[in-house]
Amino acid sequence: MVRVWGGGIYESNIFYDLCDKYGLLVFQDFMFACGSYPAHPSFLASVKTEAEDNVKRLRNHPSITFWAGNNEDYPLAESMGINYDGNDEVDFEKFPGRKIYERVLKDVTSALCKDIPYAFGSPYGGVNSGDQTIGDIHQWNVWHGSQNPYQQYGILSGRFVSEFGMQGHPHIRTVKCFFPEDADAAQKRPDYHPQSYFVDHHNKASGGDRRLAIYVFENIKLSSMKLEDYVYASQLMQSEAIYWAIRDWRREWKGAEKAYCGGVLVWQINDCWPVTSWATVDFYVRPKPAFFAEKRALARTTVNLCRRRISEKFTAGESPADAKINTTVYTASEATPHKCSVWVSSFDKFKGGKVVVRAFTLAGNLKKEWIGDIGVIDNASVDVMDVDVPVDEETVIGAWLVSKGESVSVVENVGDAIARAVDFPQPLRYVDFVHPKITASSGSKTAGDGWEILDITASTPVKHMIFDAASGEDLEWDDNAVDLVPGEVLKVKVKGRNGGGVVGQWLGGYEVQTEVFQI
Repeated sequence: MVRVWGGGIYESNIFYDLCDKYGLLVFQDFMFACGSYPAHPSFLASVKTEAEDNVKRLRNHPSITFWAGNNEDYPLAESMGINYDGNDEVDFEKFPGRKIYERVLKDVTSALCKDIPYAFGSPYGGVNSGDQTIGDIHQWNVWHGSQNPYQQYGILSGRFVSEFGMQGHPHIRTVKCFFPEDADAAQKRPDYHPQSYFVDHHNKASGGDRRLAIYVFENIKLSSMKLEDYVYASQLMQSEAIYWAIRDWRREWKGAEKAYCGGVLVWQINDCWPVTSWATVDFYVRPKPAFFAEKRALARTTVNLCRRRISEKFTAGESPADAKINTTVYTASEATPHKCSVWVSSFDKFKGGKVVVRAFTLAGNLKKEWIGDIGVIDNASVDVMDVDVPVDEETVIGAWLVSKGESVSVVENVGDAIARAVDFPQPLRYVDFVHPKITASSGSKTAGDGWEILDITASTPVKHMIFDAASGEDLEWDDNAVDLVPGEVLKVKVKGRNGGGVVGQWLGGYEVQTEVFQI
């Protein structure tokens, strides 16, 4: 699903044609956002005309599945202390915009496209716009609001999270475009650093540079303030946040009568200029690591890992959406015993298989292995097991999902596993990484579509390996920003390499590690 935001525009016809063609559902806002709008007769008449024109234009697109009257106008009213009665359809004096959302737009959609659901706004539902049990929510208590750690996304769920996100810098080649000189000259400037005017000027969020720094340094240790290293760290942090949110909220889709969270929409997909933002694809259509994290978290079938305190577990049938449980994700500095939860999520009918879980030391030694059976899953998330985490702050855990009848040794060749996941201690700034020996070689090319398969191995656990062309050209990657553990061959597909070298970057002890692989 893609959401057309009320602070933007009604898109052109080609956009909706393409959504129809490729099966993208559209959550369509009317063009009101983050404001307090008047309701005098001439303005309401103009709103009615505009709404009728656009509803008539869009209503026959099968991709249009939901109308929302506005973006965040109800939360704005609440923040201004306007105590309106959501059930009162008569007194609109305190909140005149309600005449637009609860009368004009409601009447237009009812008359012209009654089969497409309409809500007064987004978010909307429950006792207020932040109600986690009814309607949709915009979850900004990570980044905005109370600025919770992203590791707490699991307790910030809702029935449908139609907006959430985290900032991260774009690709370093895009960041260099912030400066007036060409890329080589920009690197010689005295203000070529993450605290410069040019970098700050290209973040238009209120307090964006400060918020970004908080989340980076809460999670990642850096001995360098080189712009390249800070860009890498912000991208790592953004991708972790997006992955944690989707992974935990998807877990709450437990099937019939247990669909505690019915969906999530990431703010945002793209940018309209070269900028540091919440986008997962930058202005030059270069995917950030968060794009690949989102892709992995929303794969048709996933295996998932998450460590939590033993004393703070959900009981059967409970969820943050219907039972306000104070569940806290651990930090590695705490001595409380921990378990790691393992579960499988599938949008399809999964016919069953095995989950292989392995615990490694940071030096790469295999400490323990667990194997669990999983039965049929039909569009749901199913818990598989909880495993004890030995010496938590020194343990990295990997999980692989294999089909029925497959040998457990299939995890040695990850390309044959249905899904995989790797879990590191959190926050990452506490982890004392051991320098790995990494190999990268060209495996084969898939027939007809131009993809080349690279085989990647590592002697110790590796966090957030980003691949790029050594030449500086843009390549197309099927997956990137990956975690590695010993004993597996990870297969990564790339297009357009033409035999050139590949640069790998990963999170080291106190700095970003870089190596060029001549493949």
